[in-house]
Amino acid sequence: MSWILIPALLLACGPGGTHSKASEYQLESVSQCESLRSVSVARQQTSLPHCTEDGQFRSIQCSTGGEQCWCVDAQGQEIVGTRTSDSLPRCPSPCLLLRQQVLAGLQGGVAPLCQESGDFEAVQCDASRGRCWCVDRQGMEVYGTRQSGRPARCPGGCEVRARGLLHTSGGRTPPQCSDGGGYLPVQCQFINTTDQSQLDLLDAYNRFPEVFASFSSFRKAFPLVSSYCYCSDSQGREIDNTGVELLLSEVYDTVFSDLRPAHLFSRSNVYRVLQRRLLAVRLALTGRFTCPTPCEVERRGSLGSPGVLVPSCGADGSFSPLQCQRGGGQCRCVDPLGREVPGVQQPGDALACGSAEPDCPSRRRLALSRLLSSGPLDPPGPLSPDQTPGPPQGSCSALLRPLQDLLPEEGEPAALLARLGEVLAGLFPSVGGALQALSRAGPGRLLENLFGGKFLKNVAARNFTGAVGGRGGLQTLLDRDQDRDQDRDQRALNQQLVRSVSRALEDPGFLSALQRTLRGHTHTDTLQQVLVPLARSCSREPSSALRVPRCAPGGLYQPLQCDPAACWCVTPQGAEVVGSRTPVGAGPPRCPSQCERERGLALAARSRRAAADEVYVPACTGNGSFLPLQCDGRRCFCVDPQGALAPSRTAGGAVSCPATVDQSENSPVPPGSCSAALSKVASFLSEANRIIALSNTSRLPLGEGFLLAQGIHLTPEELRVSQSAERLQLSEQLLSRSRAALRLAAYSTVQMAWRPQRSEVLSVSYQPYSPQCDALGLWLSTQCHPSTGQCWCVDEDGEYIPDSLTSHPRTMPQCPSPCQRAEGRMLLSGWLKGSDIISDITASYRPRCEEVGLQAHLQVVVTATGCRGDVGVALTAVGCRGNVCVALTADGRFSVLQTGGAAGWCVSPPTGRVVRPADLSPAGEPTCPSWCELQGLQCQPDGGFVPLQCDITSCWCVSDDGQEVTGSRTDRSTGSIPSCDRPRCSGSTITRGALLCRSATPDRQSCTLACHHGYQNALAPSSFLCDVQSQRWEGATPLAGACQSRTDL
Repeated sequence: MSWILIPALLLACGPGGTHSKASEYQLESVSQCESLRSVSVARQQTSLPHCTEDGQFRSIQCSTGGEQCWCVDAQGQEIVGTRTSDSLPRCPSPCLLLRQQVLAGLQGGVAPLCQESGDFEAVQCDASRGRCWCVDRQGMEVYGTRQSGRPARCPGGCEVRARGLLHTSGGRTPPQCSDGGGYLPVQCQFINTTDQSQLDLLDAYNRFPEVFASFSSFRKAFPLVSSYCYCSDSQGREIDNTGVELLLSEVYDTVFSDLRPAHLFSRSNVYRVLQRRLLAVRLALTGRFTCPTPCEVERRGSLGSPGVLVPSCGADGSFSPLQCQRGGGQCRCVDPLGREVPGVQQPGDALACGSAEPDCPSRRRLALSRLLSSGPLDPPGPLSPDQTPGPPQGSCSALLRPLQDLLPEEGEPAALLARLGEVLAGLFPSVGGALQALSRAGPGRLLENLFGGKFLKNVAARNFTGAVGGRGGLQTLLDRDQDRDQDRDQRALNQQLVRSVSRALEDPGFLSALQRTLRGHTHTDTLQQVLVPLARSCSREPSSALRVPRCAPGGLYQPLQCDPAACWCVTPQGAEVVGSRTPVGAGPPRCPSQCERERGLALAARSRRAAADEVYVPACTGNGSFLPLQCDGRRCFCVDPQGALAPSRTAGGAVSCPATVDQSENSPVPPGSCSAALSKVASFLSEANRIIALSNTSRLPLGEGFLLAQGIHLTPEELRVSQSAERLQLSEQLLSRSRAALRLAAYSTVQMAWRPQRSEVLSVSYQPYSPQCDALGLWLSTQCHPSTGQCWCVDEDGEYIPDSLTSHPRTMPQCPSPCQRAEGRMLLSGWLKGSDIISDITASYRPRCEEVGLQAHLQVVVTATGCRGDVGVALTAVGCRGNVCVALTADGRFSVLQTGGAAGWCVSPPTGRVVRPADLSPAGEPTCPSWCELQGLQCQPDGGFVPLQCDITSCWCVSDDGQEVTGSRTDRSTGSIPSCDRPRCSGSTITRGALLCRSATPDRQSCTLACHHGYQNALAPSSFLCDVQSQRWEGATPLAGACQSRTDL
């Protein structure tokens, strides 16, 4: 591990050692890891740093012989406690490692957000300041992206470097960037052949873009210039032995030269011809029409040294799923991008990692290709004598059939089709570009127009005269390839492949089938997205067994996947989580949350470290979110719901965290269980209305609804239409495959179809049941469903009381109160098991209930036939005014005194809970004071409540049952006392409220109706006059049930 001890020496003596840290605009040709590796190889040291394709330290490092392995951070420093000698350590990614260090207080700054793969999220935020910024793959902030709120888009590394050229001078060649902001695999420059200086391409292209439309115009403007093209890695650096000088003197003009100038050099005709020529040379040398993949680059760098960590690559250049140390050491499983898949590690190659599945977007494109490529059949009609029924347009067979005549007898058309897909993907930037080229150039001249002459045919014959110059590492490979006899067979195969590709691109039958295939796809798709999955589909199962995966950013799988029969959880790499599969209708499974994933990784890392080493293990709630208070053994701190550090308070050495803010706090609901159920119904109706509104403003194809039913959601890019975030959110909700989603879809469909008819008779039959609650959010004992006309009784938890269901009743069902139900259970206890039917509250006494008092149950409306409720049932009303009636029933509360044998208890009338034991009278009988006296309030001689209650700070009014009248409390320091007199007129008892009176004149009282919290006056008048002499009301008379719940029933 001596290479870790010399970074300072390299920084001082190595490239750029006298300068400060490179800016974001500089391109470092050699990274710190690669520099250390070169020095270690030159000094023949026993430990060599292992670097990734982009020059970063691999998170796992091993000694040369593989005797020991350990984890390192982003700077290559060993993580204490991770060194092992009998197995490979499980190393956190740089993002996860930095996150743990920040949360554990070992580093300052903001804890980064990491993707499920362990990479840095492209956007990082500081919640305490409300600022966000973009970062690169190493987590470094991209200059100029910090802002309030999230950036709409983050620039790629190539875009950042191109932007930096605006601040430099001299020979400037802007990098060729992809649409996503990354580096294109092929990069090109222009060199002056006289002094080898680099052409200022930035200035030349901005001033004369039309010059780059054709090679004749380019040679006329720059007669002494040649081009130099090479393959680049993900950082835009030249890959060794891939550069070649491409001469321009014999390049033809093409039919694409008259196109209007492109706004970027990478979109110009000159660049595309040069790019194709470089890839054609690679096809002749390597059999691949592509640049080296990250796996191949990393493998090439590792083979030149004695290290044991040498990656294995598949036929397509991706990382093989099983990666083992060289020489038969430890093995581990990785995904196609080389990221370790959490799982078992063991010696030897017996570890089963499964097949090398492509990333999620590739799997999705493959499935959609199989779903969509079987285009419509030709219209029925008689065939001409020379016609035979063929396969559907766009099918795999339609492309394979013309290739069979182009290959030797031992050739395999499917293999050639797969290679052609790779070649065509390199030839054309998109499906739209391919269709344009195929329509502008006939089959006989297509090759010459694509390569600017007969270049591809000359390459097949190894004739590079006049086309390839002497500069570049690729020329060295050409010379070496000619001298190695052992490669003659492979060289012959590569030449045959180039000839077959050339013949296919000149065959009218194949090009016609290719056009028909491409016409069924989006013009912005790449050829690889269309043809490579299509070639794979030749040997796959039929489309009836399709499963289209749902993808997350970064090529990963979304945690929840579904098909028409079930839903299940998957890892970021697409592996199913064992035991998570649930059938449709049972609700989607709960997949591991971010907190649970981080906890699992931390526990796995801790299991392989020494006992004394501390590893921060996140603490999660039962539903998988981060606990606000986290501890790592040495200190405690607070985090927000996303796991980022949050402000905390310390008092007496104890850390306290702010309570998690509920997103619905702006629309509070009463705390009762009924109100919680009612809010679900309201949310359901709101979602249904949103779906109806979106359906009215969009043309949703019937086929898209069927796809959603099959668990297939097409993205806006795949549909080539813009979709609002609201519509995408609703689609995700419907794809949850839960029972609630099914009901939501059915209800919104029916309501949307019937809304134009405005038929109350039809719509009422499909209205959802809405819980009826009192003002405190508790369940009313009587519940009714408007759509069915049924009513029933419930207990305090909203549970159905058996045998209480009535259909279209003439009067409201008289539901038992809690006391009456307890009394009934007590009567049954003689022949049933008492513990099954007696509640804890009334276990010590036999309940006795009050039979007096009135309670408002339901607000109803007057119809032509009398007083009817909103369910259409006849009711007996105590009183009506205008078109509003109020129905009342007996109270049935607990009596204050309850007895059991010789003992007695004083209980709360609403709940029946024991307040204290009863007193004994002189005769030995248990007695209790009034409910007013039990609460310690000011009471009348008969035990009733004094209307005016006061303490040392304030005074307030109370109703007959002792409840405080809302808004009546006044501060005694003001010298004002509320008017709380009771009316002297008859019929003045108000349920859920009170009449507060004052003397208007010596013989009249002016009274105001005041309802309790959560209730409102359902009738028009709220002020009344009482004639004290006659004890009669003048004008309007107050009704006992005027105060009704604010909740709509």
